[in-house]
Amino acid sequence: MFRVPKGKERDQFLEPNEVRALLDELDPWRSDLVKFGVNTGLRKTNCTHLRWDQLEKDYLELCIEGVDVKNGNKFRTVLNADARRVILRRLAKADWLESEFGWRSEFVFAKDHSNKPSTNVCDGTWRKAVARAGLPEGTCFHTLRHKFASWNMRNEVPEMVIQQLGGWSNLSILQRYVHIKDEQKRKAVQGLEGMLDR
Repeated sequence: MFRVPKGKERDQFLEPNEVRALLDELDPWRSDLVKFGVNTGLRKTNCTHLRWDQLEKDYLELCIEGVDVKNGNKFRTVLNADARRVILRRLAKADWLESEFGWRSEFVFAKDHSNKPSTNVCDGTWRKAVARAGLPEGTCFHTLRHKFASWNMRNEVPEMVIQQLGGWSNLSILQRYVHIKDEQKRKAVQGLEGMLDR
């Protein structure tokens, strides 16, 4: 029997102004990936490997088969207007590449003409952008998944909905991603104030 050491738990969480600061420092390709990741909660690989045939209903939904999802379960979600805007921008670029060079990638976030997914997102370019944005060292693409869960919780979206939107296999795993702010806790306990005096 082998003991596998527990992985380092991530507890980083970004506020909207921090994400905007990061976007200001990133190149257009990474910026599109971040905007899409922020609005979908998808893992980095599901973003970089996203194919055009996984987008449905006029780019309002996406469906990823279980073989392409970490937990092995087929994943279907809806896209908000910001995520769809990124998709439409990528589509315009793909259309331009096809008209100019006769080339079209099957991947939404293709970076070059190799028709392979570009996975080198959080490299030196990313780390320099993180530093210039004044974000904590170690801020990575997966930090956006924590942000997705936490921002939705802050907006009082039910946990079951967040779980389905982000593709978490169960609520206990989702709990690792949710970061509750002190002001949310204060609001919760203030709701009890005066209840005994009524």
